Amino acid sequence: MPSCSTAFLIAAFAASTVHAQDAHPPPPEAFQRRHQVGAQLGGGGAFQAVYRYRAAGPLHLEAGALAADHGGNMSAGFVVGAPVASRWFPYVGFGGGWLWVFGPRTPDGCDPKATDCPVVTDGDTYLVVHARAGVGVALGATRRHLVSVDAGGWWGVHHASRTDGTGVERRSSARLLRPMAGLSYLYAF
Repeated sequence: MPSCSTAFLIAAFAASTVHAQDAHPPPPEAFQRRHQVGAQLGGGGAFQAVYRYRAAGPLHLEAGALAADHGGNMSAGFVVGAPVASRWFPYVGFGGGWLWVFGPRTPDGCDPKATDCPVVTDGDTYLVVHARAGVGVALGATRRHLVSVDAGGWWGVHHASRTDGTGVERRSSARLLRPMAGLSYLYAF
């Protein structure tokens, strides 16, 4: 029969083992984390850095932006999706976006070899709403890396500004409906 001191040591060891397990729970999978950051080609914008925040349950808020020397895009929207089998992430998304391109160029109808051509600035702006559906696959032991593909469309308006060789500016607006495909990579933290 074990003595009281032996029984006490066994009980103390068992309690410390339980505390050690409680002190270091396994890390959460990416789907349990609130924040994701990455890059997106297509989808809500042409090419952009993206931040996704899991607001509640399957609802995520998403914002993206990227600007360069003569253009850029910004988008914001919602993604509704939930993990399947701890790896797959089917989702639908919708939101709005703004894309723009502008820059200096030689006007139409001006031959720079024959005359001094003025430099003019042309621009294109797209204001769109977007809708898409896709699926992502989570990679890695804790599923922190999410690679997704989606398809959908942009619907909105295209504003254009063009300058001809005489310096006359023409502005136009047209409705647009464009199919789009998207590819994204997100890292959960």
